Amino acid sequence: KGFGREMPQFNFEITPEGRSLGITARELGQQIRHAFYGAEALRQPMDREELRVMVKFPESERRTLSGLENLLIRVPRGGEIPLRQAAKIELTDAPARITRVDGGRVINVTANVVPGITTGNKVLGSFEKTELPQILKRYPQLRHSFEGEQREQREAMNNLSWGLLASLFAIYAIMASLLRSYLQAMVVLLMLPLSLAGAVLGHIIMGFDLSVFSVFGMIALCGMVVNGAFVLELTRDQYLKQGKSPIDAVILAAQRRFRPIMLTALTTFLGLGPMIFETSIQALFLVPMAIALGVGTLVSAVLVLTFIPAVMTLIEDWKS
Repeated sequence: KGFGREMPQFNFEITPEGRSLGITARELGQQIRHAFYGAEALRQPMDREELRVMVKFPESERRTLSGLENLLIRVPRGGEIPLRQAAKIELTDAPARITRVDGGRVINVTANVVPGITTGNKVLGSFEKTELPQILKRYPQLRHSFEGEQREQREAMNNLSWGLLASLFAIYAIMASLLRSYLQAMVVLLMLPLSLAGAVLGHIIMGFDLSVFSVFGMIALCGMVVNGAFVLELTRDQYLKQGKSPIDAVILAAQRRFRPIMLTALTTFLGLGPMIFETSIQALFLVPMAIALGVGTLVSAVLVLTFIPAVMTLIEDWKS
């Protein structure tokens, strides 16, 4: 979009003879326009309206190339010469409509992806790797940008990234104050990138690209991961207060929290299962969010019961 369908166009280049007679491009274009589009000769009042009288070539002469070539052009120094002597005429194809932004020509290239065959991100990635470098090599002055859905995703990602950083800082501050340990709170936060990696793995297995809705699911996943790890840490601290050794406290805490953590993960995944495996176009945009939350919850459950106890045991060994 931006140029429309091509239409025939005449280009005029003033000949040396025309330049020697003082004909300029502005004067030439104005005379041709008056001949084919008309020039206002007078305005005649009629009743309560004003009638504009336009003078131009007869229609028969405006439809032939010979009529154009024989058009008499007035010369500034006096006299007239045919257009074919004043300018070189070239017939070309030109766009019927030109769209400009900030003075530059713009073409909008749009496409719709067929659901179930490929995704917009895959098509865009292939285009950036193969076709785009060749186009830029051929037209070095060409500037390009990805708009539409891609622009919305970039803006949403930027906004969500700042919001996610703020929420992580708030989560860390709350956990550090409740656990009374900056180190334990940091261990809980270390779970987040591993769980998010599980969500990304789920997208790869299911054949989906990351989208804005995937990020929504990952943000919800962060809350569930932090909750499970935080409760495990509190249970471990309770056993330590009862006089248990650090290793025994970690093992007992993992055993006690095993059933609640796994049941929460399984019920969440099974509840999101129908949405994850949904094939209808109407619900297709929600599938990435369901994958991020469902698969990420399963991965985080395993990590909470293995990664947290292992790291806490290493920390206790380092302290001793």
